[in-house]
Amino acid sequence: MKTIQVGLAECRASDSPHDQLMAIGLGSCVAVAVYDPSTGVGGLAHVMLPAGQASDDKPAKFATSAIPALLAQVGELGADPAELLCGIFGGATLLSTGQSTLLQIGDRNVTAVVAALEKAGLSPLIREVGGTKGRTIGLAVGSGEVTIKILGQEDRRLGELTTRPEVSR
Repeated sequence: MKTIQVGLAECRASDSPHDQLMAIGLGSCVAVAVYDPSTGVGGLAHVMLPAGQASDDKPAKFATSAIPALLAQVGELGADPAELLCGIFGGATLLSTGQSTLLQIGDRNVTAVVAALEKAGLSPLIREVGGTKGRTIGLAVGSGEVTIKILGQEDRRLGELTTRPEVSR
């Protein structure tokens, strides 16, 4: 399996079943994984901050620009927007200040990412957010499987972005 690292403020997409997209060292940042099980196209964004004006070389710096950039990348590889499933990860509070909510970047990032996803018509199928420890996230493009490594813990499989939950009526 080929690992493609998704750095700070970057997003990457792949349609190769042999690729794993990986965001390493998420603290207050949020990783957004999207996957289309019908085409096998996956993408991952490493979001730094809630909102602002992103540059062309760092499209995923802000939640408001990361989601459209990520969706454009997976779309270019043939992902069907109606089939996309997503998960969000990270958003930890690494520094406990006990003060202003302005300094709680992790919480603000999660809120902004969820709002940007909702604006795009998506809702996270998997959420592994908050807490006080950093994370590393991997998305296996061939299967949609998401794995997580939390500092000081064993790697674990979170699930697959392959099946929509049943809606009870």
